[in-house]
Amino acid sequence: MFSILRNPHNQWLLFYNWAINIGTKSLQSPNRERAVSTNQFILLALALTLSFQLYYLLFDFTNMLPVILVHATSTGIYIFALYLNSKGRVLLAACIALAGPLFFQVPAICYLISADSGMHFFLLAGSIFTFLVFSDDHKHFRLGFIIVSLIFFVVIERYFTRELAIIKLSDGLLDSMVYLNAIGTSVMIYLLSSLSHSMVTEQGDKIRVQAKALDMLANTDPLTQLPNRRQILSATEVRGNGKSSFTGVIAVADIDRFKSFNDRYGHDCGDEILRSLAHSMSSSMRSGDTVGRWGGEEFIFLLSGVNMNEAKSILERLRLLIEKTSITHSGTEHYITVSIGAAEMRDGKRFEAAFKMADQALYQCKQNGRNCVISS
Repeated sequence: MFSILRNPHNQWLLFYNWAINIGTKSLQSPNRERAVSTNQFILLALALTLSFQLYYLLFDFTNMLPVILVHATSTGIYIFALYLNSKGRVLLAACIALAGPLFFQVPAICYLISADSGMHFFLLAGSIFTFLVFSDDHKHFRLGFIIVSLIFFVVIERYFTRELAIIKLSDGLLDSMVYLNAIGTSVMIYLLSSLSHSMVTEQGDKIRVQAKALDMLANTDPLTQLPNRRQILSATEVRGNGKSSFTGVIAVADIDRFKSFNDRYGHDCGDEILRSLAHSMSSSMRSGDTVGRWGGEEFIFLLSGVNMNEAKSILERLRLLIEKTSITHSGTEHYITVSIGAAEMRDGKRFEAAFKMADQALYQCKQNGRNCVISS
């Protein structure tokens, strides 16, 4: 902590991070990003304004006093906008932060010392800022500020000449000021453009994360976290050549007498059994195989690239594992068994046909006393 305080770079970084996040804690995206953009625009405008204040004070305080007063008033406007942003008034803060230079600071300075100072270049940066803080719901604000900024830019460039300026400055000084304003405006446009790019990238990342989460919700059983019926069907869908994307063995497993077990011990216990069974099944699968929850107490297996003899060996090992595994709920150990029916799915055979055969084999398991593996 003390090393941070001793390091001026870290102090400025901490202050900057604090300043751009003023009033954003309680906001949700995208309002939070707009509030951060407003704070950054205000800080940039303040930095330029205070830099020119120092320049004027060092150059000629008496002669430049009206300009200094304009900048001082503008500083107050920016601070007020920062205060509004801290209170969650993001839209109003953005409007005031834009209206300050547009309707007061830029016209007043150019009227006092002429457009040759280049102060009206600042209006260009303000136009870019409108795209950061006004959503599509407030695009009329954006359009209004851009149109007025362009009108003011043309009027100032055309009519606020050196001859009409209230304060007469030398050509050399005006040339220096136009260079400074051009550099300052370019830096602001670059920073605002970088911020815009960062916001777009961040929003894109959030959209991708949300899309991935939604896809997972749509394809995952919430109780067991296994692939659901939709994802299983997707894994076996028919390709453009009329053949399924899956070949191997399909197996359907059903927990024996689960309903009576569920009725006796309660649904909480039943859910715990389903979760435990799902974990045992998924952890026992080979790489490339899939186990999903088909519905209720039924599970489905996609054993890729195996024949029926290999599949029965895999499924028999799984059945024995489940039979020997205890599931503890509320301090009581429970044991369950499963019946498994299997059918091959090769080129030319549709999933529906293979599943029906596996389901018929499962029914035969039930007829034969349960807790066994039978192939169609």
